[in-house]
Amino acid sequence: MLQLAYRFKVVFVIFSSLVLAGCGEGEVGEGDHENVYPVQGVVLYNGSPVAGATVSFQSTGTGQARGASGITNDAGEFELMTFTPGDGAIAGSHKVSVVKSVVEGADNSYFDENSPNYGKTPPPSAAGKTKYLIPEKYSQFDTSGLTVNVKDSGDNEIKLELTD
Repeated sequence: MLQLAYRFKVVFVIFSSLVLAGCGEGEVGEGDHENVYPVQGVVLYNGSPVAGATVSFQSTGTGQARGASGITNDAGEFELMTFTPGDGAIAGSHKVSVVKSVVEGADNSYFDENSPNYGKTPPPSAAGKTKYLIPEKYSQFDTSGLTVNVKDSGDNEIKLELTD
């Protein structure tokens, strides 16, 4: 079950990064995109650090908006990335989501090379059920109630305090 939860988290982060990055005009190369500014922070839930959560920022500004994301360490600390690891986020106002979840009851046999199910398309029932380890409202930009302003100068140290 832990393998599937880990795979789900990796797929979720990759998918979120792609979705949040949006569609640009042409290829994005070094120096070919908006300026980004380092953003670091910490996520606390009821006063305790949240390890292994995905933190995502969605720009609310006009123009070519870009998203940014990061994953918290054991101390609940994160660094955002937009184009490269740790580069930060574009300046301006952002909606924020924080997700920490596990998948329960999943049938991992479809991912086990030694299983007769390996390589087959799993039925929907094999996916299991998502259990949120922090309130689900924080998993969506529009329900989290979290907003942050990323500055183009100075520190962008963010403290996200989540409660029940």
